[in-house]
Order: sequence, then structure tokens, then C-alpha cells
Amino acid sequence: MTSNQDVAKTSRSFQMPKAAPDSLLAAILLSFLGTAGVFYANILAALVSGLIEGLNYSSQTAGYVASANIYGAAFGAFAAVFAVKHLPWRPTAYVSLLGMIAVDIVSTQVVLSEILIPLRFGHGLVGGFLVGIAFSVFARTKSPDRTFGMLLVNQAGLGGLGLMVLPRLVPEYGPSVLFYALMGFSFFTLLILPFIDDYPRTKSEPATGFAAKDSKDNKLMIVPLLLALLAIFMYQASNMGLAAYMI
Repeated sequence: MTSNQDVAKTSRSFQMPKAAPDSLLAAILLSFLGTAGVFYANILAALVSGLIEGLNYSSQTAGYVASANIYGAAFGAFAAVFAVKHLPWRPTAYVSLLGMIAVDIVSTQVVLSEILIPLRFGHGLVGGFLVGIAFSVFARTKSPDRTFGMLLVNQAGLGGLGLMVLPRLVPEYGPSVLFYALMGFSFFTLLILPFIDDYPRTKSEPATGFAAKDSKDNKLMIVPLLLALLAIFMYQASNMGLAAYMI
């Protein structure tokens, strides 16, 4: 009979090799995980342009589709703030990526904006949740700033490539090529997930995300915080709103 030790050795031999948790390769892999949930935002102008040219949507209707995706991401990321401490990040990432791929597949077959708008809201909801999960993993690395920097490189580089290539493909292959591009990115992220280290939650992490001491020395200033959040919201709204119609 095979001993338990032999079984354990055999199971370990079949484990996927993982990147060193604080290496540059790990930062690159994690940047794909953080980008996958909101990659559509980097090609937002191509998405709006493709819906206008490929499905004969008005500029306003195409903007509604893009906005639904973005607002869904906002709600999804907000939900992740409360759920991130209670969910294992890797299985959650798998489910989120598969959900996004499923929505993108359905989106390629939809023509009516009345269906596409709520569909893309659902995509954004799942994608935003994935971003929240990914950022919680960033925080468990020794250099979260380097990982976030690699995330920006990833978004700017691949987003620029998408904006350069995708609008030229829409007249030939239709607007579905946009959703296939998103689907491909999610699928690639799905493939690299096994190579990311486990990044277990440390004991020093607080049980809740809003643990703040209400003392004279450490008092949460609600009004400045809300004003800062409002300023960021308004900036991003105007920034993405203009960018969506540039092409």
C-alpha cells in the first residue's frame, strides 16, 4: 500500500511552479490580475466608436453602454471592500474571470441597447469586484507600489495598443471584435492565475476594512474625506467621458 507520505510527495510534484512572491515576475503577473477587471476602460473610446459604427448606435446610447460598464465597476469595487476579508482570493478571481468571459460571449450576440446596457453593467460589477480582490493581494506583497506601477505600465501599454488596433478591425469584423478582445484578456489572466503565489492573509491584518480609532490623536475627518472622494469621482467622470468620444 502507498503511504500517506508518498501520496503527499506525489501531490506536491504536480503543483504548478509559482513566481517568487516579491519578484518582478510576480508584479507583472499581479498587474494582469488587476488590469483584467477594468481593461475595457483602457479601450473605452474604441468601444464607443465601435458601437456607433458597428451597431449604428447614437453617441448618447453608446455612451450609456460605456457608462453602465464603469458604474458597475464602481459598485463592484465598493462591494469588494466589505467582502475581501471573507473570501479566498484565488477561487474568487477564477469565478470572476469566468463570469466576465461569459458576459462578453453573450455581448457578442446582442444588438439591442436595452439588453446590452444592463449586460455591461453586470460585467462591470464583476470586473470591479475582481479589481478590489486584486488590490487586496497587492497589499500583501512587500512592494505594493512596484506592483501598482507595473499595473499602470500594463494598462497604458495594452490600452494604447487596443486603441490603435481595434477601431480598424470593427468595420471588417463588426463590434463583436471588441468583446472578443476583452474575452481574450480575461482568458489569458485565467491561464496565468496558477503561477501567482498564494499570498496568504497575515495575522496582522484587521478583521474589518474600516477599523479606525475614535480618539483625539487619531480621528477620522469625514468631511475632508468625502470632499476628496467627490473630487476624484468628478475628475474621473470628466476624464473618461471626454476620452470615450475622442476617436
